[in-house]
Formats: sequence, structure tokens, C-alpha cells
Amino acid sequence: MPSVPDLKAYLARSGFEIYRTKNGEISLAERPRPNLIMDSGVTVIAGDSIKVRVVVRVERREFPGEDDERLFERARALWASAVSRGWVEVAHASREVRDTGDGRQLLDTWFEVTYEHDAADEAEAAEEARFAVGAPKIATHGA
Repeated sequence: MPSVPDLKAYLARSGFEIYRTKNGEISLAERPRPNLIMDSGVTVIAGDSIKVRVVVRVERREFPGEDDERLFERARALWASAVSRGWVEVAHASREVRDTGDGRQLLDTWFEVTYEHDAADEAEAAEEARFAVGAPKIATHGA
């Protein structure tokens, strides 16, 4: 398996912009506008194997009357077609989003489902990362 620097270089040559690298995890960036860089929610992990990880979510404010399990179901539905590509759910959790100026104020709760894809090599990792970066990762009323 490639080292983290080698995998990072391969991804950069494949057209990805790197958001950050930490502990063997290469977070990919997206640019919603030319002057704005953001974490895409897609990570490529180097180690004994290469894994591509994505976090999809539903924000409670989009569906205020629904219970927690239904919100997780909505997140899973968003990524359901990816399961046929070999993506597997590895975790799910709710996360409170608090006001950065006043940590006592709850702004929203996100219901996140984490998926991973085992890649045979760098080329497959790049292919699945490209799929994940381009796919919707936040469920809304329209998705």
C-alpha cells in the first residue's frame, strides 16, 4: 500500500485539492466558489489498505417534526445508491451544533452516517473519491 505522502501526491495529480492531512487521513477539498475552499466531507485513508470515507447528514432544522431514527433513515436514503458500488455504513451519530459565541445555545442537531469504501489501489480510491465529492451529502426536502 502507498505511503500517505505518495497517496496524497497521487490524489493531487488526479486533480483533487487537498484540504488537510492528519494522522494518515487525507481530507479532500471542494470549492463552491473560486475564492472559497471547504472540507468536502470526503477523506482518503492510507494504511494497511486504502479506504475512502464520506459522512452524509440530515440537519434537524430541515425536518423539525421528525424523530431521530427517521432522520438517520433520511441520511441513509441519500447514500443508498452508493451501497451497490461497495460503500458500507461504518458508524452513525447525532452531533449538536452550538453557537460559537455562546456554547450554551443549541443551533441545530446533525444526524450523520459514515460510509467507507475499500479501494484496491490508488486509481480506485481516486474514482470513488471523485464519486463521493460529486454526490449530495446533505439531505434536504428536495433530495
